[in-house]
Amino acid sequence: MSVRLAVEQIAERLGDRFGLLTHGIRTALPRHQTLQGAIDWSYELLSAPERSLFTGLSVFAGGWSLDAAETVGAACGLTRTSVLDLLTQLIDKSLVTTSSATEGSVRYDMLETLRQYGNERLGRSSRARTVQRAHADFFVASGGGGGRRVGRPRPKPSG
Repeated sequence: MSVRLAVEQIAERLGDRFGLLTHGIRTALPRHQTLQGAIDWSYELLSAPERSLFTGLSVFAGGWSLDAAETVGAACGLTRTSVLDLLTQLIDKSLVTTSSATEGSVRYDMLETLRQYGNERLGRSSRARTVQRAHADFFVASGGGGGRRVGRPRPKPSG
């Protein structure tokens, strides 16, 4: 028996992409039955270093630069020089996208569904805090924060 939903009901459930699409044709291969199954299958095809970078990059909401990827990649145990090659492989496998940015640089991004999947995987790993800290430190250092910690109030001027 199949359940049918109205467009409005589907729209209400889109926040939980993996919970919405949980059943498929029983005779189909598992990777063809659900969104979760399709992404699991693609993830399992990645090499260990590709998986590591993919999950590490999921900390970026809204894209990242090569420098940012290299910083997070180092937190994933990858060498700076290997990050570009691995990033290229993830692009070739359609897990990462590119766009031109100002000043001749390239920005990288991930579809939100893939980012959520990677972030869930990262959250279950032992290196989640290390990667999140590297991500935060990169932006504090590059954002002109003057070494100030994110989330802490500025000291009030005396006088």
